[in-house]
Amino acid sequence: MQFPEGTEFRIASSAAEDAAMVVVYGFDEIGDLGLDVTISDESTISDTSPVYGVSNRKEGGERDLVCRYEKEDAGQQHVIAACKAKERRKCEVQLPDSTSKWAFTGFFAGYKLSKPESGKSLQLSVKIGIEKETESAA
Repeated sequence: MQFPEGTEFRIASSAAEDAAMVVVYGFDEIGDLGLDVTISDESTISDTSPVYGVSNRKEGGERDLVCRYEKEDAGQQHVIAACKAKERRKCEVQLPDSTSKWAFTGFFAGYKLSKPESGKSLQLSVKIGIEKETESAA
């Protein structure tokens, strides 16, 4: 998914509930915004055809956050610290229209620096488990 120019990824500066949000430099990718809905089969023996509903459990799944690496960026330093500590942090993806935001709690599982493609800078790749959506992008 290609995000519009000016889209920002933000991470809480700590795991504390009231931590300030910090912009992460060089945000490129995190996949689709939102949680996947799980359809459940609610058929009973007396039903003559399948009956479906939506499960109360939404699947967040894993996301790969990708940024252009900048060692001195405070936001990326918070991301790396969260990975090293295996912390849960509040996060936001703010679209440039200023009204659309996806907010969630993510578990920061690990990170790596990827070698650059021709003519590009190093990339910071972060594995995040989406645990709880707190605001939808739509």
